[in-house]
Order: sequence, then C-alpha cells, then structure tokens
Amino acid sequence: MKVWLSKYPLFLYLLSVFFILHGLNENYKLVPAKDAAWLALFYIGCSFILSLLCWLVYRNFRKANLTAFVLMCIFFLFGSVHDALKSIFPNSFIIKYIFILPLLFVLSLLIIVLIKRYKSYFKQAFLYLNTVLIILLVVEAFIISRKIAATKTPVTSLSKELTNCTNCSTPDIYLIVADGYTSNTALKEVFNFDNTVFETELKQRSFHIINNSFSNYNATAYSMTSMLNLNYLNNLVNLNDSKENLGICYENIKQNQTLLFLKETGYQFYNYSDFSFPDQPAVTNPTFLLAKTRTITSQTLSGRIYRDLWYHLATDLKLRSVINNYVYGQLRNNEKVYKLTEEIAEKKSDPPKFVYSHLIMPHNPYYFDKVGNPTSIEKLQDYSGANRKDFVEYLQYANKKLLDLIDHIKNKSSQPPVIILMGDHGFRQFNDSTDKKYQFMNLSSIYLPNGSYSSYYDSSSLVNQMRIFLNTQFNQKLTLLKDSTVFIQQ
Repeated sequence: MKVWLSKYPLFLYLLSVFFILHGLNENYKLVPAKDAAWLALFYIGCSFILSLLCWLVYRNFRKANLTAFVLMCIFFLFGSVHDALKSIFPNSFIIKYIFILPLLFVLSLLIIVLIKRYKSYFKQAFLYLNTVLIILLVVEAFIISRKIAATKTPVTSLSKELTNCTNCSTPDIYLIVADGYTSNTALKEVFNFDNTVFETELKQRSFHIINNSFSNYNATAYSMTSMLNLNYLNNLVNLNDSKENLGICYENIKQNQTLLFLKETGYQFYNYSDFSFPDQPAVTNPTFLLAKTRTITSQTLSGRIYRDLWYHLATDLKLRSVINNYVYGQLRNNEKVYKLTEEIAEKKSDPPKFVYSHLIMPHNPYYFDKVGNPTSIEKLQDYSGANRKDFVEYLQYANKKLLDLIDHIKNKSSQPPVIILMGDHGFRQFNDSTDKKYQFMNLSSIYLPNGSYSSYYDSSSLVNQMRIFLNTQFNQKLTLLKDSTVFIQQ
C-alpha cells in the first residue's frame, strides 16, 4: 500500500471529491446529491486537463500532477482564505482583488518554476498527500453519515387529520403567489396608496378578499413551507435565515401535506416556482433562493470572481449582454412562469390540475411603472428595493398583469377553477425603523366556484387560510391554529 500511495497521484482527484463532500457537509440539505456528484466529476475532469497542460511544461507526469494539485488547492480554498483575511484585516488593502489576484498569479508562476527545478521523484510528497486526502475523506464521510443518521426524515405520508373525500368536486386549482405583495392596510399606512381599485376588480370577478391577512413568517421559504404543510415550522435551528433552516424548509416543502392530499385526491401537480419538488424541479433560474450547487461553487476562485468582480467589470467595459443577463434575470423568470401558467390553463386534461405559480412581483427589481414603461437599466442596478414610490408603481403594473392572468385562466378553463391569489409575505425592503408587523401583512384573495366563503375570517394567517380552503373545498375537518407570526432575521 505504501509503495502504491507513493507512486500514483490519487490526491489530485481526491481533492475534488473532498471539496465537494466538505461542501455538502457545510450546506447539508441545500445541495442535491446528484448535482454535487456531477460537479465532482466536472472538477475531476478539470484537474485531469490541468495536469495535461502542466505536462506540456514539465514533460513529467509526477511534476505535472503535483503542480496541478497545488493550483487546484488555490482554486478551491480561495473563498475560505479570503473570508478569513477579511475578518482579520477588514478594509485592508491586502483583501482587495487588485492585490490578491496579481499575488496569486506570481505565486502560481513561482510554484511552477520551483517544481520544474526540483530534482526529486516526490515519493514522500505523493505518500503524504495521498494519505492526508484519504484521512480527510474518511472524516468528511463520517460527518455526513452522522448528519444523515441524525436527520429526521420529513413526514411523507398524509396526516391522519386529512381524509379522503370521494364525492367532492375537483376543479383545477391555481395557487398564484405574487412575491412581496403587501396588504391594502399596509399600502395605506406606509405607502400612502389605496389599492381598493384592484381589490374591487377582484371582487367583480367573484374573489373573496381576506382583509388584514398576514403571513406566519416574513420570508418566502418559511412562509410557503408552513402554509402548504398546514402548520408552523417547529424544527428550525434558530430564528435566523441560515443555511440549516433553509435546508429544513426545502426538505419539508417537497412532500408538503397540501400537495400529498391533492395528489391522493387525483390531482396532477405543475410546479412553476423557484422550489424543487420530486420529479418537478424548479422551472426558473433562482435569483433569490439558493440554487443547487451555487453554495459550493461560490467558494472557489472563479465563483468569487464572478460574484464580486464580473458584473462590475462588465459595467466598466459596458458589456451590454452581461449587464442585461444580470439585471433582467428575474424578469425572464417572471415571463417564463407567466407563459407556462397561461399555457397550462389552455391544456385540457382528465386529471384535475394543481398549478403553483410563483411570480417575483411586485418584489424588486421594479421593472416597469404603472402604465408599463420600462425602468432604466441604470436604475434597476440598484437592487435595494427601498424606493417606495417605485414599489407602488410596479405594484400597479403587477395588478394589471395579475388580472389579465386571472381572466385568461377563467376563460380557458373547461370548468370554473379555484384561484388563490396571494402574497407570500409583506414588503420587507425598509431602510428605516418601520414596524416589523408590515413585513407580514400580505394580499390574500380566493375565488371558489361554489362561492362558499363563510368560513374565511379577517385577520387570519396563511397557515389557517389553507386549512380553511381544504375544509371548504374538500369537506375536511381541520382545526384552526392560533394565528401568530415568527420573525426570521435576515
């Protein structure tokens, strides 16, 4: 074994596996194992190509593999080292890219030259590196196995509270979430804007408005998970928007009680949101939620350069295509979700449909004013979203789009559908000491073909509104919970 470990450069490829496994441990539940495996294979391939390029310099595979290993170490460890330097030397010149990148370039050249001049066969180096990487992999594998063993598997079976309803009507159900759509009360009190005209339009379409509705959480992942699961999130690690808590949300929303019940009732699910469900991955390129392997790749040298420098460089060089891709990413997502929702409404199918469409509007960026004039790209580059006037303008634009979508769904449906139009939480982009209660106040409205709205009550929270919906539409007997809010620190 010692001879074998002294001869073969396993460490070059084990390094990629270690980096991915360590990333999985740090971002447990956030990164799909399948995506992580593909990323590991990609990095292994990159390591192999880099070793071939180094061979062109050395004409010696041992030196080439050793050099490639050192360069890959720099690539993988950059984010962690940079973060450590920023904590030790905040605002210092040595943490700036204008200093670090030339330093890394010179350091890489120096490493290449030193290894080229070195006459050793590197047996001890190979033995040491192979041994260390194997030990590190065993440690990471042990840690992740402990996490898997300690993880409470989310309930994937239907709650005993939910019962089969054989004689219930099964209209198509559209859950349309307008992200960050606040209540009319908040609009009047904070934004000096009255949204009654829009609510009147909804009422004319036989919608019921739940006055003074509020979300149970002030962040999308938590709010939607609790609502669809018909309960509060009792297993959060703390009340911070942490990776651990997001992982809990992502796991629990996949097999939520509402979805399980509707599937059991015969519904076909269509996912047009940023969330991924079994066999229904996100259709958008998430710009707010953590996406797939991004939490791992963001630690690499290329990931940090892309995150911290690429957009600024593109702005300085006036690379219009790059700027547009960055600024208008969420607009493209909205257009895709909107179109898919229109198309599925036109599709006739035997099983009833449950469509979850999540539009990031009127949440910032505020792409249009109230009459549909596009906002300048220079203004859109400010992602803070704190401009209340722009929010109100974009909200009025969103009103028209939402009404058009509702009309399209109703006109194209073969039988009257259920349409739930709601905000997942209230407006959050305050840059002052505005009362936190406004972060929960949301628009909530529902259209039921049977017009049975008597069970809905004002000042109710989303977790109870979904319970009431199942009680009303499917003759369930779910008890209502205490309406309350949980503030998640962003």
